[in-house]
Amino acid sequence: MYAFAVGYLGQLLQFPDWMNNLSPFGHIPRPPAAEFDWTPPALLTLLAAGLAWLGLAGFRRRDLETK
Repeated sequence: MYAFAVGYLGQLLQFPDWMNNLSPFGHIPRPPAAEFDWTPPALLTLLAAGLAWLGLAGFRRRDLETK
């Protein structure tokens, strides 16, 4: 929802640039207007994988009894 609001309404409502940078879509280049660079998508993928790993590690450490 945030990415939609900033992406479509950000320029109309004149949001500051830092708000656009909070969305992952603010870091992905938009070909053909800009040359495609693989660094931002790779970093976002690594960040997502790291956060997923942390989430799964926390999920395994839950204090629940399974029977």
